[in-house]
Amino acid sequence: MRAITLWAPWGSLVGVGFKSIETRTHDYFRGLVGERIAVHQGQRSAFADAMRLTQFVGASRAAGWLAEHGPKAPRGYIIATAFVASAGWMDGSIEDNVKACCPTDDLFGLRFDDICALPEPIRARGAQGIWNWDGVDPWIGKVDQDGQQKEADRLRLAERGRA
Repeated sequence: MRAITLWAPWGSLVGVGFKSIETRTHDYFRGLVGERIAVHQGQRSAFADAMRLTQFVGASRAAGWLAEHGPKAPRGYIIATAFVASAGWMDGSIEDNVKACCPTDDLFGLRFDDICALPEPIRARGAQGIWNWDGVDPWIGKVDQDGQQKEADRLRLAERGRA
């Protein structure tokens, strides 16, 4: 399964469902569309920026969660898996800003769907860019490279009435 690393507490905000768009200044991650990826929370913290930005864009529920849980969020762990439903350049709409927990003007966004927080975070060493995680997704089992991962995603979405 491919993975991306987000600085703390951004990964946790994805895992708890407050952040469903991950933003970048580049479009290198566009190839992730249509895949389930692992969301890794790195060691580096951007807690102060996260607090300031979530409040700035009006993501008040996310800001409240950060104030209570953000400093204690685990670092160096796979937090969740998410299906990358779409990606593209954004124009800074209020809705996108809230879903990204930050201003999105002229940023590239990965739009996550079917975010599944892991029951227990899994220790993993992250990397910059897109990297391969050979762990086990507790929701779909051992990840393999022959397409069964996508089939499992399709079946899960169909069960939830989203396919």
